Amino acid sequence: MTNACYYAVGYPIFKVVQWFRGKSILADLRGRWEYKEVHVNEQNLTLMGSEYRQIRFKVKIWFHSYETYIEENILVIWFFLHILTKVYPFRYFSSNNLFATATNP
Repeated sequence: MTNACYYAVGYPIFKVVQWFRGKSILADLRGRWEYKEVHVNEQNLTLMGSEYRQIRFKVKIWFHSYETYIEENILVIWFFLHILTKVYPFRYFSSNNLFATATNP
């Protein structure tokens, strides 16, 4: 699922980094979809966890970024992007993917 915090915080930072790299990207990431105003899979860690716990499910939620930035030639930018997407607490708003498993105890 998509991390709502990424849209609010991480993507604007990523746009600035891409600007420094000389690359242009979409002003609004939601523009990738035809019906961008009805994208319903956006979740955030706090709300998702509390909703599962309210119905008494055991839940594990984590962030993961599939980006490796291996194509990045500038080591400082690679390091910055790596820190943003892999290291606590930055990954909470910089990782685009949010995963969860829930079990009924």
